[in-house]
Amino acid sequence: DEGAIFSAAHFLENRPKDGITWIPDTVLYLADRLHVPYEFEELTAEEKCRQQMFDALREVAELAHRGFLMTETAKAYARSRGWDEALARRFLFGWCSYEKLLDKLQTKGYPPEVLRQAGLTTRTMLDHRLLFPIKDEHGRVIGFTSRTLLSKEEARQKDIPLYVNSDTNVVYKKSRALFNIHQIEGDTVWLVEGPADVISLDKHGVHNAVALCGVALTDDHFRLLTRKGIRTVIFCLDNDKKGREAEEEILNRITRAHGLSVYVKNRDGCTDVDDCLRTHDVLLTSGQQSMFEYYLGRYKETQSREYRDKTLRAIFLEKSPIDQDNLCKRMAAELDVRREVIWEELNHLIDREG
Repeated sequence: DEGAIFSAAHFLENRPKDGITWIPDTVLYLADRLHVPYEFEELTAEEKCRQQMFDALREVAELAHRGFLMTETAKAYARSRGWDEALARRFLFGWCSYEKLLDKLQTKGYPPEVLRQAGLTTRTMLDHRLLFPIKDEHGRVIGFTSRTLLSKEEARQKDIPLYVNSDTNVVYKKSRALFNIHQIEGDTVWLVEGPADVISLDKHGVHNAVALCGVALTDDHFRLLTRKGIRTVIFCLDNDKKGREAEEEILNRITRAHGLSVYVKNRDGCTDVDDCLRTHDVLLTSGQQSMFEYYLGRYKETQSREYRDKTLRAIFLEKSPIDQDNLCKRMAAELDVRREVIWEELNHLIDREG
């Protein structure tokens, strides 16, 4: 393990494992002890600002987590959602007072401009709301999403946003961030809408789930998943009109270039993942459909040319000619036509769309 020496310095000699003092207090300390030569290169103003932003965001996550553990109101809300202390620690639940948080950050010497750029002067997001830190693939805190403790109905009546996310900034790009990406292992991941869905799935034993951070899925998200070694994505967005439209839009953009196998989770009787898991476990036991099966089912329901073409595209996106031929047979059998007709339609589609 390339990082073992740094872990040893942290656990055996209490040296910092990250943050603004990691380089001088850990890296250079080890270099001196092991007689490894080094040269200093001054950080640019932009690099210093980015480092201070990462440090401030980590500090907020840790301070807010301690605040959560000492606040009965926040802990009672988490318990009402079925989230125990182990989940709170795993996902670093937070709770804080906006004024007290800023006072502590300023006391620690963080410049006001750094805090502003990091999105840490946003009262709406930080003040007396349940905080969920968003981390990058390396485990660094890059932003937050927060939820009011009010119910959906109460929040709507009082015109209070249910969730508030960090704004895009130098270190947090929504189009490149996925909640819980740093804890993903293996080659399969569930894609859901929000942190509550990820946390509830984790409670029920599904630890490989990531959530969108209030933005549509992008090619950068796909690249992030493939860098983490993901080969299969199981879509499980909210089962309402908006969620289904988002899901179809995503499926329509997936190309062979990403090299991902894609499935859609069966969610009959389930609208919201978190709400569903609080009442029954149908999501955990129900099956899933491939992109081909999903679109073929929609075509049989609607007889829409749009879904017929999407089914044909799903066949074309299969890498193996054998798999393509097998899917053509299946489509022909389902529609009670000859396999040659399906191949002919597929070739027409390729001619039209290139």
